[in-house]
Amino acid sequence: MIIPVATMIETGNLIGKSPRGTRKKAADQIGGHHREKLHRYLPPGDFSDQSILWESISLQALARQWPDLTEQNLCQSMGDATIKTVADYHDDMGFEVEIATSDLGLRESFRKNVVG
Repeated sequence: MIIPVATMIETGNLIGKSPRGTRKKAADQIGGHHREKLHRYLPPGDFSDQSILWESISLQALARQWPDLTEQNLCQSMGDATIKTVADYHDDMGFEVEIATSDLGLRESFRKNVVG
């Protein structure tokens, strides 16, 4: 299981927008879930093999694709686009990949050809 950093950030953003009085409990629950999954399912090696995704040329390509992703309702935020990028990268490496989210656009974005 891979939990992209963008997923953790996007989750934090959603918790930050939740009503006061519920944020701490939600953050504790999600934080515990992330820690458990990272401990139990840490992929072999570290994340340095993904460093190519964050090089200038790759980030420029992502910035060019993002407007089309939003127009097609596939990725609403840049965080969504980076989650899709990480999923595509691991799929290309031969891993079985599924984006586990209630965000239908993001889930459907995986492996779709994007105009742009």
